[in-house]
Amino acid sequence: MSVTMNSLLMYRHYQVEAPKEAPRCGVQPEIVHTIVNSRYHLIYVWFYNKNEFWFFPISDDGIYLDGFRWNQRSWVKAKFRIDSVKSYY
Repeated sequence: MSVTMNSLLMYRHYQVEAPKEAPRCGVQPEIVHTIVNSRYHLIYVWFYNKNEFWFFPISDDGIYLDGFRWNQRSWVKAKFRIDSVKSYY
């Protein structure tokens, strides 16, 4: 599924900035395979490679999750493999 104008509009009006603080890993983490149900919801993602960030998913194809990540200043386009996610909140 590709990015649509509607999803970009939803993203732009959803959240101006990500929260300043990140949740602790392990605090009510969601089962990773349910991450595909998180489209259009702000989530915090922890990866097996120790990366972590706020993410706003807008589409998935069952293998990749596509959306926008917060880089401490702005939202930037991002795409990653679902199986690289350790946990999310």
